Amino acid sequence: MPTKKEKIEVCRSYSQKVSNPKNKYENSDFFCSAKAEVLQEEFKEVSEDLYMRCRAEVIKSITMFEEERIDKDKANQEWSEKAQELYNENSKIDEIKVANPPNTTK
Repeated sequence: MPTKKEKIEVCRSYSQKVSNPKNKYENSDFFCSAKAEVLQEEFKEVSEDLYMRCRAEVIKSITMFEEERIDKDKANQEWSEKAQELYNENSKIDEIKVANPPNTTK
């Protein structure tokens, strides 16, 4: 009669902290955890695989996060430039009004 092989649960995780280069007080934590039930002889191989999967998932999330932050920074920069452009145009209009005030006397 064959003996039942004993299974064990393996759990691996990976985490990484990313700081905002523009604000040293703002940090983002990324974390992944995975587990599997395996035969004892598969433990080492599966453990390494779970760790690498978690690490890859965290790196993927950080990459997406950084791309989003770059997109936001770019959008903010474009908005700021447009606002400055509009401000400069309005300043020129105000200068023209001051240089040539309307004739209010009849």
